[in-house]
Amino acid sequence: MANRQTRSIEPRGDGRRAAQREGARRAKSLHPRAAAAMARGLEPGTRHEVQLLLEGASGRIERTYGNDPRRFPG
Repeated sequence: MANRQTRSIEPRGDGRRAAQREGARRAKSLHPRAAAAMARGLEPGTRHEVQLLLEGASGRIERTYGNDPRRFPG
């Protein structure tokens, strides 16, 4: 399997969205809207295989973009 980077867009308590690598403690950037955070999260996708996870207020993943893993091996 290739080196796939996973990035997430998470909501913050003040209404902004944070773009960060999966498992990071600090956000790479904060944005007022989810669309701006998604654009920032997908920027490295031109150089690397990036999967972007958009998380909702409840913490559940609402959508995924980019290099999603295959459902079936092979």
